Amino acid sequence: MYSFSKEELLKIAKLSALHLDENEIEQFAKELQIILEYSSMLNKVVSEEKLEAKPFKTNVFRDDVAIATDSKEILENAPQKKDTFFVVPKIL
Repeated sequence: MYSFSKEELLKIAKLSALHLDENEIEQFAKELQIILEYSSMLNKVVSEEKLEAKPFKTNVFRDDVAIATDSKEILENAPQKKDTFFVVPKIL
């Protein structure tokens, strides 16, 4: 069980950008003690099973297959065209 000195608590509070009064320092010490006890419990737990990172798939998407089309056939469906281009209204 680890206990903190007042100076250590004030240093931790300063690093955490906390401004604590005397009552809050006592409460902070209690809460920090609970956290440390919990983390020491976790350190004592022995894990029998080894965890391994599973490889992830880098490309899960299908390959895009280009479909050969005739540009004349596509332009036949356009409402307006000029040579091999679509004609659209000006925006600006």
